[in-house]
Amino acid sequence: MRLLVFLGSGVSRESGLPMADEVMKRILEDAYHREENGRFRPGPAAREGSYGVDELARIRGLIGLLLRYDEADRNGMALTRDGNRYVAHGATHRTATTYEDVFALCKQIDDWMRGQSDNALTTPLLERLERSAGTIVSETDRLARIWAIGQLARPTKSFIEAVVAAALRATEPRGLDLLLELIAAPEFSQVNIATLNHDTLVEQLLAGAGIRVVDGFGDADGDVRWYDDASYDVAEARVKLIKLHGSIDWYTFSRDGRESPAILLRGDASTAVSGSGSTLKLFFSAPSFLTGGEKEAWYQHGIYADLHFRFHEALRRCDRMVTSGYGWGDTGITNQILHWLDQRPRNRLFLLHPRPEEIRERSPFVDMSYDNLIERKQLIPIRSWLCNTSLGAIRAALGMS
Repeated sequence: MRLLVFLGSGVSRESGLPMADEVMKRILEDAYHREENGRFRPGPAAREGSYGVDELARIRGLIGLLLRYDEADRNGMALTRDGNRYVAHGATHRTATTYEDVFALCKQIDDWMRGQSDNALTTPLLERLERSAGTIVSETDRLARIWAIGQLARPTKSFIEAVVAAALRATEPRGLDLLLELIAAPEFSQVNIATLNHDTLVEQLLAGAGIRVVDGFGDADGDVRWYDDASYDVAEARVKLIKLHGSIDWYTFSRDGRESPAILLRGDASTAVSGSGSTLKLFFSAPSFLTGGEKEAWYQHGIYADLHFRFHEALRRCDRMVTSGYGWGDTGITNQILHWLDQRPRNRLFLLHPRPEEIRERSPFVDMSYDNLIERKQLIPIRSWLCNTSLGAIRAALGMS
């Protein structure tokens, strides 16, 4: 029997990694500075007036504006009429603005500045921001202020990515031992682990246990391992890892004149060298992971298209899935899982969650299907998080199905 384990960010909490609200707090409050090469680093600048200090204050000012804009937008949704009164019930599946929402708005603004936006609402957004920006931008002319806000959107994206990457670095995986038990269980001929997480906790766990894992990258070449999708075709591989949203240790380098993703094994990406001793040229200074509300567009691009193909492949080959820590807010992923359940009556999803009914509030698509899936015994709740679930509980649930 092949098993698919699907993990979301909630499984990383036990290892001390911050959740979305804590990351947003760090974005707004932690000391950061920008180096001459344009990269944001944790810690205060060496002195007042150093490069990027004023820019960082303006970046945080823009983030604050976008937070207020998004909160007002969320609260004003779902307008209904009650006699002569009109009542806004608010967003059905978003109760807070996350750093991903802010990043997505910045990306829309940046795309608009490049003439690549297909969202007609970006122009009125910029006009509203211009009226509210105050001293965040110093220009006085309306168009000049809109231009200045547009120029600020790109470094704001880079700043958010830098804080997220720094926040998700952890070296001691905790609460993930069930993964090792599932891999060792004789009833599973193969365990596929698909995750939306950018951290490297699963990789550290498996490496610490001496477990060989196929992850879409080749052997070490100096400081990196180059992306190699064909590695997934190793039929006898017992463990496969599919990181659908990328990773904080993935970078894009120039290789034979082409953009080539690689895992950085050690050191700083800007000084990485190949096995022959040649310094590698970075294409992008930020790690390669997906954030923001427009991830689905990237699901058909480059390495992410390949990874989603491998995810589809795992879905087709597996009829049992264990999931934990997933917030059910990624519509593209949620639809794939629900479609997988609809495809074959024998497919079973074991949901590790102490209050499984809560996922109905996370997605209208889940809400429509929940009762039916429970009745058909295709959705089988196990009322505990992954960190508190035993292999015996999984085996008992398999017997129920």
